[in-house]
Amino acid sequence: MFCKNCGQKLEDEMKVCYECGTPVAVNTIRKETGTKATWLPATAGILAIIAGGLELFPGILIAMAGSSIIDQYIRLPMVGILGIPLIVMGIVAVIGGVCSLKRKTWGLALAGAICSLFIPVLGVLSIIFVAIGKNEFK
Repeated sequence: MFCKNCGQKLEDEMKVCYECGTPVAVNTIRKETGTKATWLPATAGILAIIAGGLELFPGILIAMAGSSIIDQYIRLPMVGILGIPLIVMGIVAVIGGVCSLKRKTWGLALAGAICSLFIPVLGVLSIIFVAIGKNEFK
């Protein structure tokens, strides 16, 4: 990172800029890219995690509907298989959301945002925010 006040290069463990005394928490310039950190990747990550959770819940319910325990009461053959894609998409969305929050692995963050499209509003916003914030990822 670099000091927002004087431009001095800062080490990761520094709490205050040794050149001008500005607190490091105030500095938001990322040392990897030299760009200012924004709210976009963090917001995209939160949206993807929420959408992933909303995908996991019905996916698990659908998978359970095809299990032998519930199948005794409700005859829905092969319905459980339909829940598997939702579960997989939910897991990828959550993992991609975490990558987006940490600003690591842009490709996985984008994959998570795409998998969150089951919840259209959250998915579309997540994709847009990850795409715009691409330069903030390692």
